[in-house]
Amino acid sequence: MNDCFPRLSASRTPLALAVTLLLGTGACTLSVEAEAPDFEITQHDIAISGIPPIPGVTELSTHLNFSQKLPDLNLPNGFNSSVEAAKIDFKATSGVTDLSFLHMLRVTVTTGNSTKPLQIIDYKNTQGTTVGDTLTVVSPEAVNILKEWKDTAVFDIDVGGALPPAAWTADITVHLGGTVSYKY
Repeated sequence: MNDCFPRLSASRTPLALAVTLLLGTGACTLSVEAEAPDFEITQHDIAISGIPPIPGVTELSTHLNFSQKLPDLNLPNGFNSSVEAAKIDFKATSGVTDLSFLHMLRVTVTTGNSTKPLQIIDYKNTQGTTVGDTLTVVSPEAVNILKEWKDTAVFDIDVGGALPPAAWTADITVHLGGTVSYKY
């Protein structure tokens, strides 16, 4: 057995077994990686003003945003983590029942430590796809938002299309997942 760490009993937990196997190789390092469970950030009832029709203009757009405070994770030294945006659910909650009028939905996040926004999704519906009351868009590439997100993040949302003239509300849910690793 390696003398770098005390002997662990494999009968206690699967983690103890994994650590024992790692140490039995003669290595003096401990490395553990785990998938973090998916979690969500939801902003409820985002108010979107109606936009009066403009003769000859069929595509309109508007911008809105919300901020979210990061919970204090207090990870000790040696921990490395990445949290990646996986998908967005944009759900109509009042004023409209079908989001098929949306031809564009862009969501970015800007953190307190950065001035450059990270793009989470850039949805374009050019085929006239029927959507229903919820538009779900999977992020085309993983964006590690925890790397820069130390305190508060601002989520910017741009919607475009044949926007309704009456006010409406929507919930937006950002689904996140990631990994946590530790090296000693």
